[in-house]
Amino acid sequence: MALGYFDWPRRVSLSEMSKRLNVPRTTLTYRIRKAERDVLNDILDL
Repeated sequence: MALGYFDWPRRVSLSEMSKRLNVPRTTLTYRIRKAERDVLNDILDL
């Protein structure tokens, strides 16, 4: 993502990214975790 959330080290915090995207922090956390789970399930064929 262009904001750098997945960079190491992160260039933006989850709170800052939620403000920039105008999405509640809890919703953003849920969406990121779900996307990560879906990607890993596809990669690991679970």
